[in-house]
Amino acid sequence: MQAKKLLPLVAVVAAGVAAIFVRMSMASAEQYLVKDGDTLSDIAARYGVPVQELADANGIPDPNFIVAGHLLVVPSDGGSATEYLVRTGDTLWTISDRVGVPVTALAKANGLEDPDWVPAGRLLSVPPVGSVSAGPASAGARAGEGRYVVREGDDLSGIALRLGVPVRQLADHNGVADPNLIVPGQVLTAPRATWECPVPGASFVNDYGYVKPGGQVHEGVDLFAAKGTEIYAPVGGRVERYPNPSGGKAVMLWGDDANRYYLAHLSDYGEGGRVMAGDVIGYVGNTGDAEQTSPHLHFVIHPGGGDDVVNPFPSLIAACR
Repeated sequence: MQAKKLLPLVAVVAAGVAAIFVRMSMASAEQYLVKDGDTLSDIAARYGVPVQELADANGIPDPNFIVAGHLLVVPSDGGSATEYLVRTGDTLWTISDRVGVPVTALAKANGLEDPDWVPAGRLLSVPPVGSVSAGPASAGARAGEGRYVVREGDDLSGIALRLGVPVRQLADHNGVADPNLIVPGQVLTAPRATWECPVPGASFVNDYGYVKPGGQVHEGVDLFAAKGTEIYAPVGGRVERYPNPSGGKAVMLWGDDANRYYLAHLSDYGEGGRVMAGDVIGYVGNTGDAEQTSPHLHFVIHPGGGDDVVNPFPSLIAACR
């Protein structure tokens, strides 16, 4: 296994803001399996735990050195919210990346109607990952609708990334004939677009809830297609590789709609990190415990990012048929 190096931490002290405060009590703990590419700072930010506290809890003498496959104990509060002090230059998107909670969940938890404006000095409540419900299952089939005021230096591709919609849809929705020509002060709105179909042309039936021979319940829907067929992100969000014995090559997509998506049995990985709806995030395969089956994508929705699952079939029908 290859050791992972912690990126240098740069302390920034701004007038009127003495520090970033991310507070939580440590009455209980969670566990996290270190994946290839992780750093201790990334894991600490995701759970809202100081890096040194995470290192101390796991007896790690050098926080610059962690190993993929190591099971970390992550101190947590068992459900109470953390807090984040907004700094000059912060946006809800940069805060979301830092604390590992979707933009929509942060906005909802703090009553923010305009996620493009978060005043420096405000103390935000940061709900634990998975604690904010995205509503009924059908809500997962819709991307968020947002509003953005163009600033100096912006480009349409960057704005589309923030709003979680393809550039062409954003341009068409706002009547922008030339994507290279937008002006500061211009107000752009994101369309409330339907999902991108994860595997266009795939064959699938409503096999959610099917009881397997071993007694396990099938928690998703299988989309069958030729090996190597491209798999698209149904919504914008953050993709993490999640290889495991049953799912083989698999990914987690932390969607901007506050839902978590699990996609398994990939033949290979596509884009990772921050993605938009329609980006290729993998390729259909039959890795893991699906080696004896035809190539397919196992597709699961966890509403609100939690452990519960909902039937993805209605959303897939709306997007793919």
